[in-house]
Formats: sequence, structure tokens, C-alpha cells
Amino acid sequence: MNSEYTAIEQAKLASVAWLQCIDQNENADSWAKAASVFQHAITQADWVKEVEAVRVEFGECLVHNHHSAIFTQDLANAPTGAYVVIQYQSDFARQVNVTEVVTCFKEIDGSWKVAGYFLR
Repeated sequence: MNSEYTAIEQAKLASVAWLQCIDQNENADSWAKAASVFQHAITQADWVKEVEAVRVEFGECLVHNHHSAIFTQDLANAPTGAYVVIQYQSDFARQVNVTEVVTCFKEIDGSWKVAGYFLR
């Protein structure tokens, strides 16, 4: 099995578990389970505030439909490393057909963790 395929599959599993934290309003836990680069970019308190604000606007997530995943080692404005950028087409209670972009990073210990998240 090719290493990029394996990386994508491992990152997808990590992203699903991480999104479940957010879906269950375990926002502080989602920060704690995120990649080190994520934790250095935003404090836990600020992250919790941002997620809560998004959920007020969008409502609860009804479904995350996997759309695509791309492996890269060259991500703009990010430290050198292995990344998988995953897109979901998701429906929320107040907004449908939202693109969720979850970027996963391979940590030094080999685990895949979420390093970035945004909606468009």
C-alpha cells in the first residue's frame, strides 16, 4: 500500500474523531487533541470562543460528507512536514452545503492530528 494513501487514511480517521469532539461541544478537548502547531497558533480559551461563535451562527452539525483529501509536504505559511488537507461538504442546522476544511499534520511521534480548521 502506498505511503500517501496510508497517510490520507490515518489523517481522515484523526479528523473524524476530532470533529466528533466539536459536534459533542467538547471544544476544550478538541484543542487539547489538536496538533502542536495548532496549539501554538491559538490559546485554548480563544479556540473555545471561536467554535462557540461559529456554532451559534451555523447551528449543530447534521452531517459531514467526505469530499476530498490531498497529501502534501508543501503547505503555504506552515512549518515543513507532512500534511493532509481534507474537505467535507457538511450540513448544519442553519446552513447547508458548507465546506469544512480540516488540515491534519503528522506529529514527530507519527500520529496525525488536526492542525487547521475553517469553514467556507
